[in-house]
Amino acid sequence: MDILETDADKQQKRNMSCAVLLSFSPFFLASATYFYLSTLDLPPSIMLAGVKSAPTLLLAVTVLGWNGCQVVPGVVGGLVFSAIGDFCLVWDQFFLYGKSLFLSPRIRVV
Repeated sequence: MDILETDADKQQKRNMSCAVLLSFSPFFLASATYFYLSTLDLPPSIMLAGVKSAPTLLLAVTVLGWNGCQVVPGVVGGLVFSAIGDFCLVWDQFFLYGKSLFLSPRIRVV
């Protein structure tokens, strides 16, 4: 903590912390929904696959919203590939496709 830190600086840091927490709230809600549904032992379906990949997609959207979309594209690309991999892993016959999406090389945008 800085000696010259004013009350306005403390208030600004507190507001920033609240903004970050609020930006993550859709991710937390989607994660909680997925973990609740995973306890029900539901059969594989498109709805279950969508719920399973939603937290990762929401995290990618949150990351894109930071710093005016000036983030490393590989981070968002990795999250999107991870979400598609989660989507594929719901069904046993797409296991290799899902795992290969997790292992896909990093995206480079020049």
